[in-house]
Amino acid sequence: MKLHVFNADTRRQWAEAGYQFVKLSSSEDIGFERRGNGTFILLEPYPPNRNIARHDQIVGLFDSKINKIIADGWGRYYK
Repeated sequence: MKLHVFNADTRRQWAEAGYQFVKLSSSEDIGFERRGNGTFILLEPYPPNRNIARHDQIVGLFDSKINKIIADGWGRYYK
């Protein structure tokens, strides 16, 4: 698997696949940084049948945080 840039097209694909939420993790928190490029936000699609109330890192796919991540180019995901 490779890291890819999370963008509006990726968000659309995830929404079409039925995902409504994503888990956000800072690369610093998971011990991973892009070489020479600093930190990023790892986004993972979150299954709609899971309880999101227990997780503070879970946000809606169209949340303003996601808009900012896309605009700033900080988002990455594994594929």
